[in-house]
Amino acid sequence: KQAKPGLLTSDLNGELAVYDGEKDAVHILNPTAKLIYEMAAAGRGVEEIVAAVREKFEAGSESNVAGDVRRLIAELVRKDILNRRDP
Repeated sequence: KQAKPGLLTSDLNGELAVYDGEKDAVHILNPTAKLIYEMAAAGRGVEEIVAAVREKFEAGSESNVAGDVRRLIAELVRKDILNRRDP
């Protein structure tokens, strides 16, 4: 995945505001979503993102972090914040 070109981002004390001028829409990402967005936009794989989320937010092994990461990435693609990129 990669960030959609033309988005403006601003850090808001750990959260991330993402502004899409084309749609005049603002999305506020909490710290977990911010980390996932930034890593996905940088081309990191799901497994690497899951490991980073587990480490940073001390998510236990009983948490479905991988499923949550996949769902959030799909939602960011659906909202046109991340572009689909075929391998």
